[in-house]
Amino acid sequence: MSESSLNNKSNFSAERSLSLSNIGALMHIIKGNIGVGLLTLPWAMKHAGIILGPLFFIGIGILTGHCMHVLVRCSRYFTGKLRLHSADYGEVALYSVKYGPIKWIRPHAPHAEIIVNFFLITSQLGACCTCVVFIGQNIRQIIVPHWQDAPDDRVFMAMFIIPILLLSSIRNLSLLSWFSTAANIVFLISIGIILSYTMQNLPQLSSLPATGIVTEFPVFLGSAIYIFEGIGIILPIENSMKTPEKFPLVLYIAWPFLITVYFLFGGSGYLKFGSSICGAITLNLPIWDPLYQLVRMLYCFVVYVTFSLCFYVPVEIILKLIQNKVHTMHNFYNFLVRTLLGLAICVLAIGIPNIGDCISLIGASMSTFLAFTIPVTIESLTFHSKALEPKLDDEEVRPLIGEDRLPLNSEKDLTKWRVVKNTFILIFGLLGAFFGTMAALRSLIVNLEHRDVTDKCNGGLYSLNFSENAATYINRTSIPL
Repeated sequence: MSESSLNNKSNFSAERSLSLSNIGALMHIIKGNIGVGLLTLPWAMKHAGIILGPLFFIGIGILTGHCMHVLVRCSRYFTGKLRLHSADYGEVALYSVKYGPIKWIRPHAPHAEIIVNFFLITSQLGACCTCVVFIGQNIRQIIVPHWQDAPDDRVFMAMFIIPILLLSSIRNLSLLSWFSTAANIVFLISIGIILSYTMQNLPQLSSLPATGIVTEFPVFLGSAIYIFEGIGIILPIENSMKTPEKFPLVLYIAWPFLITVYFLFGGSGYLKFGSSICGAITLNLPIWDPLYQLVRMLYCFVVYVTFSLCFYVPVEIILKLIQNKVHTMHNFYNFLVRTLLGLAICVLAIGIPNIGDCISLIGASMSTFLAFTIPVTIESLTFHSKALEPKLDDEEVRPLIGEDRLPLNSEKDLTKWRVVKNTFILIFGLLGAFFGTMAALRSLIVNLEHRDVTDKCNGGLYSLNFSENAATYINRTSIPL
C-alpha cells in the first residue's frame, strides 16, 4: 500500500459522512494505486524477463483485484449483519476470527486486528524509507553534472534529515492539501514525459531475455505485489460510496485500466533501457537534458509531499497506542515520537543502497500478506459452515446504522471451489513472502558489498566519465552553422 493510499484512507476516515459517487470512487481507486512504486516496475521486469514478466504481472494483478473483491464481500457481510456503518481492514479480520469456526482462537480475535494494523503500519513506514532513498539519489543526479566530486547519495539523504523532520512534525494534513493537489498534477505530467521518452525508438523484443534467472524471480514478485498497493484504501472507498453495491463494477472498470498502464510503463521502460535499468526509472533518464532534470526535480517534490502522507497515519496509530497507556498525551511525547520515528526512517534509508531492493523487500515481507494471505483467510473463516452467526446483542459491537448496509450475501457459501482457490492463493502468498524476502535481502546485501557511487543507479553519471558526457551533450545539442 502506498503513500497515496494512506492519503485517501485518512480523508475517508475523516469524511465518512460524505457520499462518494461511482465516478469519484473510480478516480480514488486509480489515484490510490498509482504511486512511486510505478517507477520501479521496469526494474522489476528485468528480474522476470520481457515475456514472462508482463504475463506474471497480469496474473498478479488479477489475483490482487480478486482479493480486494473478497475483502469487500466479507466487510459487507459483517457490516450488514451487525448493522455497522463501516469496518476497516483490521476490524474485518477481528470479526472473522471472533465469529469464525475455530473455537479456541475466538478469544484472541483482537490480535487479528493488531496483526493487520502491524502490516499496514510497517508497509507505510517502509514506503517512507523509499521516499528518502528516492530523493537522495535523484537530487545527487541533478547536482552531479555541475559538481563532479559530489558526495555519496547517502550524504544527500543525511542532508535531508532536517527537512524530513520538519515535515514529520505536521499534525494536520489540511495544511498540505494544496501541496498534495499540486503534487498529483506534477505526477501526471512527469509520467507523461517519461512515457513519451521510453516509447521512442524501442528495440526488438528479441534483444532482451524472454525469462529471467530463476533465483531472481522472487525479487520481481515482491516488487509487483508492492506496486498493486491500494488494498488498504479499498474498504474506506467502498464505505464512503453513495451506492456501495456498485463497488464491484467500479473495481472491475478500474483494474483493467491500471493493469494496462502498468503493462505499458513497465514493458516500455525495460525494453528501452534493458539490463541497465535502475531501481527508479528517473535515474535512467538523460542527465544532460534540462527537460529530464526538471522531471527529476518535480518528482522529488512529489515524493517529498508523499512522505508526509505515508508518515501521518502510522504515527497517529502509534500515538493513540501510547495515549492508551499514559492516558494523557503531552506535546513533548508527540514531538519525541515524531522526531525519533523520522530519524529512524532516515537512518534505515541511508542503509539501503537501491530503491528497488527496498520496494521488493516491503512487497515480499508485508504487501504479500495484505494482498493475498489475509484476505483469503478472512473469507475462509467468515463463510465456513461452522462459523457463528454475527449477533447484534454482543456488548463489544456498537451498531451505528441499520438498513443501508445490508450484506451482499448472507449465506455460508464456502464451496469446494472456493476452498481450492483460497488454498492456492494462500500457498502462493506464503511461498512468495518467504522466497521474495530471502531474494530481496540477498540482493540488498550484494548491492551493499558492490556499491559504486559513480553508477547512475546510485545517483551518479552514466558509464561514461564526466568530460565524455559533457562532450556528448555539447555535440548532440550544437546547431550546425
